[in-house]
Amino acid sequence: MPTSGKPAIVIETVAGAVQLRGLTLDGTSGGTYGIEFIGHTRVEIIDCLIHNFSADGIYVNNVDVTGFTSTIIISNTISSNNGANGINLAPIQSTLRGALDHVITGGNSQSGILINGINATGGGFMDFTMRNSVSDDNSGDGIDVLGIGNVKVETRDSTISNNAFNGITVSDAVATLYANTIAMNNAAFAIANSGTLESFGNNVIAHNANASTGTLTPVGVQ
Repeated sequence: MPTSGKPAIVIETVAGAVQLRGLTLDGTSGGTYGIEFIGHTRVEIIDCLIHNFSADGIYVNNVDVTGFTSTIIISNTISSNNGANGINLAPIQSTLRGALDHVITGGNSQSGILINGINATGGGFMDFTMRNSVSDDNSGDGIDVLGIGNVKVETRDSTISNNAFNGITVSDAVATLYANTIAMNNAAFAIANSGTLESFGNNVIAHNANASTGTLTPVGVQ
């Protein structure tokens, strides 16, 4: 159990790689974040359950190290019932890349997954892929993608459903949809500012309560 008012795990290393496997992290004793990543390295989170924290289940807020790219890989992991986002990727003046595979975010008080490049300034950027994952029953968006023209996200073979706001929101970033199901959200998607939401035309978008904001940009298989 984490100490009240503190994260369960903090990753600060700037060398090598860190792998967390097979952990159950429960924040019911008052922990803030399940996992907080503030270093610069490669982090792999595999086969973990992270739930009941007062803030984000997984929070990345690393600060720039010149010429270094951090990586986070999350697979076969559940982040649920947290007081903020299930997963919050928000580097500061930094470059962050990674992938989410077979990840479930559900029942979180904000978004299931927040990919936030607003503070990745000074040449920093974010590139992410999401595959075979589920974001369901969150009180915010299923996926929230924010940038300043420096964020690219590709989502494939995933389900985004029953979220209280949008299935996916894209603002000043580029997100691509391939073979996803976006259903039974308040709205399927919202595109804001200079955001672009690309679609390969093979997604199931159905039974969302309200109309989406913006227009999908068609792209083709090459």
